[in-house]
Amino acid sequence: MKRFLKTLVLALLLVAGAWALYHRDEIHSVSDALSLARQHFIEEAGIESSLEEEAPLTQPSSSQLSSTPVAEDQPALPRAAIPFRQVSINSASSAPAAIEGETIRVASFKIHGKGKLNDRKRIQNLSEIIRQFDVVAIQDDDQLDMTSQIVNYLNQNNLGNYRFVDRRDRNRTFAIVFDQDSIALDHSHWYSVNDPDRLLTHEPLVAWFRARNAPADEAFTFTLANLELDAEKAEQELGHLADLFLAIREDGRSEDDVLIAGNFKCGDEVLVETKGSDLLNWVVAGRATNTESTAQMDNIIFNRQATVEYTGKSGVYDFMSRLNTTLASALTISKSMPVWGEFSVREGESSGRISSTSDSPYRIE
Repeated sequence: MKRFLKTLVLALLLVAGAWALYHRDEIHSVSDALSLARQHFIEEAGIESSLEEEAPLTQPSSSQLSSTPVAEDQPALPRAAIPFRQVSINSASSAPAAIEGETIRVASFKIHGKGKLNDRKRIQNLSEIIRQFDVVAIQDDDQLDMTSQIVNYLNQNNLGNYRFVDRRDRNRTFAIVFDQDSIALDHSHWYSVNDPDRLLTHEPLVAWFRARNAPADEAFTFTLANLELDAEKAEQELGHLADLFLAIREDGRSEDDVLIAGNFKCGDEVLVETKGSDLLNWVVAGRATNTESTAQMDNIIFNRQATVEYTGKSGVYDFMSRLNTTLASALTISKSMPVWGEFSVREGESSGRISSTSDSPYRIE
């Protein structure tokens, strides 16, 4: 009996060792090993996880919420009436299948992970994430060729027909990646907002786009601005959001559909208290956007009266579930998850204009 038990223990150790060796790229600690083993057990046993439903796209009352932004380097639970979920976001609704050709998905993705720049596996994972969307505003932490590596991978592997525009600002690279099969870039104008008074730490990257899958005279046209606020001055910089909308709208195109996508260093409970928020809509409300599911920092904002092309479908793309990986491995890809919104490829029958009562301090050159 003792010999049998020793043989059994030895066999189990060999199996465990082989399993750990096979998953060595995903295991960085004992907790990772336990989490991965539990996940595999659940899958093998056919147990379904009870993830919560997608949060309703409604804005909470500003009177119930705090207006303190969440610092990027010190993520904490915002003091909100509706706490962020501590579970994975429902992967079934993270990126719903759109009706082919009738809608486009616009996303924002801050890429800042623990992975190496030249890690091919990381580039592969990032490419798989980005190809879920038609156009993506990317905020990249000081990694100049990350976007070009992603676009090269997508095109070389026949995963789309991608291009990008980008610019460097201090220790950030701002890029907009788009699939040319569904989105057309207006080559006559893409620019960074001139900010002579230094109201924003990083000048936004702006580009003009048109949806391809509709006649040119009916197609949804929009201006996309890629923005990241400074963690230490987020509340102050948010106060200039209305002026930024005004400056971009008056950049010479007379485009009323202005989408500002990026990392705002705060949740929607803070956005609801900003100047002009009664005219604004955003794609993520009451949801965490970081990979650890503890804070909301990313969003896409637009004028609710003007951009009637918004279908109401949106979410946070839970790539940890989609790629079937552990939290530790997901963090090597990025510490933030993409946020996205869906828009019709055809212009709405009626559109509003952003009202203004004063000149904007920004200038478009």
